[in-house]
Amino acid sequence: MNRRSPYLFMGILVAGITFAWASYQLPITVSQRITSTFGECRPSEDMNFMRFHIGLDLSTNTMENVRVLAMKEGYFWKYMRNDPVYGHTIFLKHPDGMVSVYAHLNGVTERFAGIVNAVKGEFGEDAYLEIEFEPDEFPVRKGEWIGLSGRTGLAMAPHCHVEIRDLERGVALNPVPFLRGAVDALDATLSFERIRIDGQISNIVSGGTYSFTSNVPQIEINARLNARTGTGRFGLNQVEFYLDGELLYHLRFDEIALDFVDYGDLVFGEGSNASNYWYKLYSPVTRSPVVANKITGMTRFPDLSHARIVIHDDWGNSREWSFRLQRR
Repeated sequence: MNRRSPYLFMGILVAGITFAWASYQLPITVSQRITSTFGECRPSEDMNFMRFHIGLDLSTNTMENVRVLAMKEGYFWKYMRNDPVYGHTIFLKHPDGMVSVYAHLNGVTERFAGIVNAVKGEFGEDAYLEIEFEPDEFPVRKGEWIGLSGRTGLAMAPHCHVEIRDLERGVALNPVPFLRGAVDALDATLSFERIRIDGQISNIVSGGTYSFTSNVPQIEINARLNARTGTGRFGLNQVEFYLDGELLYHLRFDEIALDFVDYGDLVFGEGSNASNYWYKLYSPVTRSPVVANKITGMTRFPDLSHARIVIHDDWGNSREWSFRLQRR
């Protein structure tokens, strides 16, 4: 897969979008349970690089062919078939300028099937297709049945994957604020697992001292949300890194640029996968989800300093860990 070059950019979530949050509904009725959060790590299909998960996964209770509903009124803008990652996918455009995405589908409803089948018949069952429609062709009501859930593309199990995109700004937005109150908050606890400094992994010790020898150590924190049932591990919404009380580095998974999706290597460290996350506390770029980054301007850490890492979930919960960094 070709990847475009990243550039420096500070992503800013448009405040006006908050007025539209309450007008979105859940795309399924069989479950309100989240199985994957926005911004999690995903290895590429060839395992050569990491990408960001730019949507929200909802449980269909292991069932396929669950009815998928439009989260908001708009129109059927695009249908994508046999995408290697997304499988069969519906894109709806909405009056607020957003696009909602419904991926890994088994198919569309009968209302859209005629034109989809006609194109499929011309190009073949296995062909990759993208079909776009005019605004007046297929208007869609909020809550209208539009497709059937499945496990096409890279889906490992049946589920409902949805995204909300702002095409004008070229970003995917965290769907949780749009669906707050409709989805269940995760029954999970914030957890610090391990720390890695210049490749050396250590256990978490509150108030402990960790040594380094480089001028500016490369620090990574292994942290996540652990389901209380023990059957789920989820990504964080924010990671903050303070040194002697100053915020040096801040990850915030509110939005991710669509042309930055395949650059997860700049945020996730070695050993990261779909359920284990090593968050780098350094990066060569300042671009959402990297929203604050003073590391790039540093030439040398103090010989002894007090460090603090704060992690957050999507529901306002946080946990922090304090320790010391000492040059050896």
